[in-house]
Amino acid sequence: MVVIISVGLINVSDYEYATSGTSDSTRNTCITSAMNSNNITSTCYDNNYLFIDDQNQWTINKSSQGNSITYITNVGKITRGTATGNYYYRPVVYLKSTVKINTETGNGSINSPYELE
Repeated sequence: MVVIISVGLINVSDYEYATSGTSDSTRNTCITSAMNSNNITSTCYDNNYLFIDDQNQWTINKSSQGNSITYITNVGKITRGTATGNYYYRPVVYLKSTVKINTETGNGSINSPYELE
């Protein structure tokens, strides 16, 4: 069976929804307060499993302002810049609900990865 999947960079909305805040109310505040504001709190990004401390990360999103790309800064803020920066990237895979992960063929390590079916 052949499975076609899409691989790309992280989406800004993936990053925003990955925050847990410190409770349901702070999570909702983080999601609705636009994590691109200058008053973003550490509660939003310190409790975000996609945030990498001290590393800028590219996203797949083009900025709505000019000819720039959106990225996540090393302090958790979403901003825009040119595509010339030496930033980290985090590839993600989009899976349809019909795709299953076969846990019997591997253990998830680099030497024995899981297989998709």
